[in-house]
Amino acid sequence: MPTYEYECPGCGRRFEKFEGINARPSGHCPDCGKAGRRLISAGGGVIMKGRGPAAQMQERCGHDGPCCGAESVCGTPHCLGG
Repeated sequence: MPTYEYECPGCGRRFEKFEGINARPSGHCPDCGKAGRRLISAGGGVIMKGRGPAAQMQERCGHDGPCCGAESVCGTPHCLGG
């Protein structure tokens, strides 16, 4: 579920609320109770945890070892360090 940012027109407080994508804006200020105005935000990033294949490929790409998930150097320019 996305997190939406709101600003209260009464007291100016900014707060966040988890709402479904298709839900109508319903953020009420936790301080004064007035209906907040949903803001346009920059959005969030995806945080990938662990050491998956993408991280392993980035480490090896452009070095002496293979990349692209291959077991050996595959001959593409980035695999050969180009």
